[in-house]
Amino acid sequence: MKRAAASGDLEDPYTNAKRHKLEPGILPSRADLFESHLRTSAHEVLEQGIGAGTTFLSGKASMSWGVSRGLKKFQMETVDGGDKQRFDVKLSGKCAAHSSLLDVNTGDQFDILLKGAAVERKQDSSKPYFFPMELEFSEGVVIKWTKRARKPAENGTIVDTWACCLKLKAVDEEARRREEAAKIAGEENGLSWFTPPDNPYPEQLLSSIIVSKNVAAQSTVESAPNAPIACAESPKVDLYAPPKATALPPQPAREKLASTSNRATVVNAPIAGPSRQGGPTAYKPRSKKQSPDAAPTHLPVNNRINDHIPPLINPVTSAQETSVPPPISDSGRPEAPAASKPPTKKRSPAAIAPSARPAANAGAEAKDRSPTSVAAARDASAPAQRPAKPKHSARPISNNASPQMDTPASAVQSNVAQQQAAIPADAEATSVPQLTNKQRRLLKRKLKAMSGAAGPEASTSAAQLVVNPPAPLPVPSLNAVPEPMAEPAAEEQRDPALDIRAGLQYGTEIYVPLDEVSEKRGIVNVIALVTSVRNWSTSLTLVDPSILKDYDIYGSLEGRGTTINCFTRKYEQWLPSPQYGDVIILRGAKWSNQTLVGYGDKLRWSIFSPEQGKVHHGDKGDAPESEGVADGFGYEFGPYWDAQGPELTACLRYADWWRAMLKIAEKHMGRVHQIGPEDAPPYVSKARRVHRLIGDASPDLPPRGFFDCTVEILKGYLNDNGVYSVYVTDYTRNPATAPVQAEWCPPELGDCILKVEMWDAASALAQTMETGEYWFLRNCRIKASTGGYLEGTMQLAEKVAKLDESDAEFNTHLAALLQRKSDWEKTNQGRDFKFEHKSICDVRVTKEVQYFTCTVEMLSVEHNPNGVSCCYITDYTCHPDLPIIPETHPWARGLERRIVKVALWDGQADMAKNIEAGKFYTIRNLRLLLETTGGRIQGRLGGAERLIDKLRSGDSNNERLATLLRNKQKWEEDNIREQNEQTSSPDDILPETYPPPGFSSIREVLDTKEIPNKHLLRVHIRDFFPFSLEQFVMRRCKHCDKKIDDRYLECLPCLDVETTVRHVFCFFFLLEDADGKELLVSVSDECPLLQGLATIDLREDPSILQELTDRLEPFIGNLVDVHKGISRGEQVARRTPALNISIGCWQNENVDTVTYGLLDVELARL
Repeated sequence: MKRAAASGDLEDPYTNAKRHKLEPGILPSRADLFESHLRTSAHEVLEQGIGAGTTFLSGKASMSWGVSRGLKKFQMETVDGGDKQRFDVKLSGKCAAHSSLLDVNTGDQFDILLKGAAVERKQDSSKPYFFPMELEFSEGVVIKWTKRARKPAENGTIVDTWACCLKLKAVDEEARRREEAAKIAGEENGLSWFTPPDNPYPEQLLSSIIVSKNVAAQSTVESAPNAPIACAESPKVDLYAPPKATALPPQPAREKLASTSNRATVVNAPIAGPSRQGGPTAYKPRSKKQSPDAAPTHLPVNNRINDHIPPLINPVTSAQETSVPPPISDSGRPEAPAASKPPTKKRSPAAIAPSARPAANAGAEAKDRSPTSVAAARDASAPAQRPAKPKHSARPISNNASPQMDTPASAVQSNVAQQQAAIPADAEATSVPQLTNKQRRLLKRKLKAMSGAAGPEASTSAAQLVVNPPAPLPVPSLNAVPEPMAEPAAEEQRDPALDIRAGLQYGTEIYVPLDEVSEKRGIVNVIALVTSVRNWSTSLTLVDPSILKDYDIYGSLEGRGTTINCFTRKYEQWLPSPQYGDVIILRGAKWSNQTLVGYGDKLRWSIFSPEQGKVHHGDKGDAPESEGVADGFGYEFGPYWDAQGPELTACLRYADWWRAMLKIAEKHMGRVHQIGPEDAPPYVSKARRVHRLIGDASPDLPPRGFFDCTVEILKGYLNDNGVYSVYVTDYTRNPATAPVQAEWCPPELGDCILKVEMWDAASALAQTMETGEYWFLRNCRIKASTGGYLEGTMQLAEKVAKLDESDAEFNTHLAALLQRKSDWEKTNQGRDFKFEHKSICDVRVTKEVQYFTCTVEMLSVEHNPNGVSCCYITDYTCHPDLPIIPETHPWARGLERRIVKVALWDGQADMAKNIEAGKFYTIRNLRLLLETTGGRIQGRLGGAERLIDKLRSGDSNNERLATLLRNKQKWEEDNIREQNEQTSSPDDILPETYPPPGFSSIREVLDTKEIPNKHLLRVHIRDFFPFSLEQFVMRRCKHCDKKIDDRYLECLPCLDVETTVRHVFCFFFLLEDADGKELLVSVSDECPLLQGLATIDLREDPSILQELTDRLEPFIGNLVDVHKGISRGEQVARRTPALNISIGCWQNENVDTVTYGLLDVELARL
C-alpha cells in the first residue's frame, strides 16, 4: 500500500517537492541563482555587506588547504576593473560536513553565492593582491563550478548544501509521521505491518529475542486445526533477509497476557481447542487441569511489543537435518545431542543460525526463559550438528518447571509428521525481515551485557537455543510452506594491521603523527601514506592512522589527508616522486598555514614501495646526490634520506595498515561504471595532443606537455650517448627557453629557438635533417631541464614528415611559419650579426639581452664537473656594477670593480679544462646579466661553439690586445703611485735593515718547517676581509660547529635557533712587509685586541659596532674609507701604520695546509 504524501512535507526552495533527493550531492545547474545581473564585487561586499544574500562572487582558487579541525579554507581571487583581489574563504560548521563535495582545488574557477556568509574586515598587508576581507560560511553554501581543471565533468554543476540540509530535515519529518501512523494503526488493528521501524529495537524486544521454538509451533496449532507445526530440528534461517512487501489484512485485537514486569517473562499457556475464524486466534490461558499430553506454550510477553507478535511457523529444514529425529531417553525425554567439535573460526552471535534441539524439552525451555539463555546463545560456537548416538540421558529439567510442562517427545514427533504431510508442495515461503546494521550492533551489545549475569548452567543449553528475533514479521499463509533460507555469512574478524599507532620514536628521532603537526612549531619529521600526487606541481596528500580511522571510511581514499607542498630551487629530481599507496619518509618538513611545507634546502625524503618491497629515491637522472648551498659556498646538502632500521619497520607496518584500509574501502564502494568516448557527455572531453607554437608550449598544458609543431631546422649534432640534439624555430618567442649563443645563430633569434633531444627512432631520423629544411614534428614533449630552462624531447619517428615550401598551399601551419619568417627578415634586414667588440666598462646591463666580444686576461679558472664551472677575467677597466672580489685571492689584489665572474655552460664548461690563468683570450658572444640577489652583474657564456680563443702575448698586430696591455700598464702605474703615497707617511717608514733583530720576514715564516710555531713580524695591514666591519661576527652552530649562512637564522642540519647559535669574531688581515710579501692571518675571540667586547650580531647593535671600529682604527688606518670609496667607484689612497704583530701557525686537521692566526698587535716604534 502506498502512503499518500502528507500536506506538511517540506519543499526544496529550488526543486519540486516531488523530486526530493535524500542524500546530499551535486545538484543540476540553476541559472536563476547565478544570472549576470546578480554578480557583485569584493569591494561592494566589504563596504555594503551581503545584503539579502542573493548576489554572488566570481573568481578562482589561488590557493587551497585541506580540512583541519573541522575547517576547510581556500584563497579566492577575483578581478574587478583589471585589479586582482585575494582573500580567504572558510567553510565551517555544517559546510565542513560536506568537505568531500566542496573539494576546492588550486586553479578551480567558480561562482559562490553570498547567502549566509559572514564578512570580516582584516588588517592591511603588503602581500601581492591582498584584499582585507574574509568570508566564512557555517550554515550552508552554494558553489557553481565554472571550470575545473582536474574534474572537467563537473563544469557547470552546483554544490548546494542548503538544499541538502532541507532534504535531511524532510526525511526526519517523514520518519516521525511514519512512526505516528504505525502507532495509530497498531492501536486500531492490534498490529501494523506497513512501515518497518526506523529506529533500533527497544529494550523490551531485545530482552525477549531468544524464544523457544515450541512457542511458534504450539501457537500455530492453536490457530488452525490440522495445521502443520515445525519439525523437531529447526532449519538455518536468514535473519537478515528483506521482508516481502505484501498487504496484510488487519489483525483482530488479541487478549493481553499477564506480565509481572517490563522484562520479558514466560507464561505457561496450554493450547486451546482448535479454531479458525478467518484470522489468527487469540491466545487463551490454560487451566492447571490441562491434560499433560498437551504441548506447552512458552510465550514471551512485554508491555507493548509482544502483544502484536503473530504466531510463527519455523521454516522446514533440509532433508539431511530432518531425516534423523533426536534420540529419546528411557525417561521419555529427548536426549541432548552429543557435543561436536566446534569450527575453527568463531562466529558472531548474530550469524548463528537456529540449531536443532528436541521439540519438547520442558526443562531446557524453562531455562530459555531466563536472561541466562541469552548468554548461552551468544557463547554457542557453532550450529548444532547431526546428533550422534546417545551415550547418556539428557540433563534433568529444572526444578522450577511445572510438571504439566513435561510432554512426551513421541507426541510432539507425531504432530510433526502429521503437519509436515499437510504442507502443500507449492506453498510460498515467507521472508524474514532484515535487521539494520544499527539494530545488529545494538543487539550484540545487549547480548554482551546480559551474558555477564548468566550462570554456569547457561552453557549446557547453548546448543539448543534458537535465535529468532520477534521483530514484526508478515503473517504467513496457513497454506504456505516456508522455503529454506541461506545461512548468513559469518562476521569477519578485525584485521590486526588496523590497530597500529601513527608516528615513530626511536633514540632521539621522532616522527610526528599527522593530526599533531599543527600543534608543533618549526620543523617536523613525518612518515605517511601517499593518497594523491599532482604532477603539475610539487604537492602530495598524506594520511596516517592518526587522521584516518577504519570506521570513518566512505568512498575512495584517494586524495584524503594532509597536503604538503615541496619546493626545490635547481633540480627537478630533488622533488619526491612517489606513487599512490607508497609510504614516504619526510624529514625537515614545516607546518605553515594549515599545510606542510618542504623547502628545497631543508626537506630530506625517502620512498618505500610496498609493491617492490624496497626503499628508493625515484629517477635521479643527472641530478647530483648533494650540493653546497649558497652557490656552492655553503654547507653540503642533499635531499635523499637513507632510511634506518626502525624506519623501515615502520614503513612495513604502515603498508600493512594501508592494505587493510583499502579492503574496507572496497566494501563501502559501489560499482564503478566506466564511461567510454562513445557515450560520454559533450562537456566531458579527453585531453588530446594539439598543434602548438613554440612560444605557447608549456609542460603545464595537457596532455603533460605533448604537442605537435611545424619548425625550421637550424642546427644539429650527435652526442656521445647516441642522443641527437637539434635546434629548431618557428619564429615565436618563448621566454622560458635557454637563449642560444652561437655564430650560426643571430642574436635576435636566440630567444626563438627550442633545443630538442631526439632519442631512439627519432634520433636516427633527426640525423637526416638538414639546416634550412621544414619539418612537421609529431608527439614532441616540452619539459624543464635540470638547468631550469624548457627543452623538447622526442622518441618516436612515426608520422614525422619533411615539408616543402610548396606545401604551404594546403598546410596552414607551414604557411603561417613562412609568413613569420618573412616578417622577421624584414625587421632584421641589413643588420650585422657579428657581435660588437667592447670594453667591460662600456657595457650597460638592461632588460634587453646584449651580446658582445671582449679581449681579456684570464685571472683564474674553476672547473666543476658536477656543477657550474666559471672563470674570472679582467680588461683592467672599472665597471661600477661589478662585485668586489675579496683580496684573499692573490690575483684579485687591487682590482676592485674590475673583475668579471663568467659562468660557463654547455660546451664551454668542457673548454674550461684547457684555459690557462695569466694568459690573454678573446671571448665572443659574452653577455652580462644582473644577479637575482645582490644587485651585481656577472657574465654568462654558453653554446657548443668554440667561443674562447687564446691570443699570443707578443702579437703586435692585434690592436685589441694592444689596448688591453695599455690598460694593464696604466693600472700598474696607478698601483705603484698609491704604494709610494703610503710609504711617504712617517708612521709607515720601515727600517732600512729588514727584518729588524728579533723579527722574522714573511718569506721566513712561509719557509719554516717547524709547526706549530710563533713569529714576530714588523708589517702593516694592507687590507681586511670581510669587506664590511658589520660582517666581522660570524654565527656558528654549537652542535656541529659549522658556519651558519647569513640567509638563515638557524643551523639547517640542527634546526634550532635559541639553543644552538653562538656568535664569534672571525675576520682576516692581509699583512704586507717591506719585501712586498703578503700573509693572510685570522683574528678570533682569543686575540687581546677583542678582549671584553661583546660577541653579538653587529648589524643589530650599533654601539658594539662603533666600539669595534674605535679599537681597530689605530691599526687599520683609513681602510674603512678605502672600502667605502671602492663602493662608490672612487679611489682612496691607503694609509696604514707599521705594526709589531705576533702570529702563531699550526697544521689544519685533515687538511695539508697551515693556518696563521693573530696573537697580539701593537704600533711599531721606529
